[in-house]
Amino acid sequence: MTAYAYDVSILVTSQEDARTDRDAIACYEKATGATLNVSKSSALAVGTWDTACDIMSIPYSEEIKTLCVKMRKTVKQSALAIWTRLTSLVRTQVRQAYSRDLNIAQRITYVQVYMLTKLWYTAQVLQHPSDGLRQIISAIAWYIWQGVIFRMPLSTLQRRKGAVVGV
Repeated sequence: MTAYAYDVSILVTSQEDARTDRDAIACYEKATGATLNVSKSSALAVGTWDTACDIMSIPYSEEIKTLCVKMRKTVKQSALAIWTRLTSLVRTQVRQAYSRDLNIAQRITYVQVYMLTKLWYTAQVLQHPSDGLRQIISAIAWYIWQGVIFRMPLSTLQRRKGAVVGV
């Protein structure tokens, strides 16, 4: 169970967990006078979970949002949805930042500090789709180089510092 202010997420892995959670919620309601608002609640059946299993009459959804993250039935579906949104966000940020009068060092810093922080955090948890990554790299390169045609392949610019080439 995780809680942030009044937003509570409960992960149930068995019907026994569901009964235990139902009892805990009933105890909390009795002690505080608060009640669970079923109309604002939703359940997500992850993997092979049986949706015939009723959990406190909470309806099942195809997607839920918890702590600003939209989750779906599988990790692959969740990753695709999250990375699609992040790719679109980066492309929008690039277009908005393009007209700012920054030198190349400032543009690089802007990309590292402002544009890529969410991506780095998300990449630690969910694998990115290669097509989305290509779009992100292309948009960022276009922004950094201000639309100039590249004189060398991007793969050369992305090499690690001190990497030996063609030995």
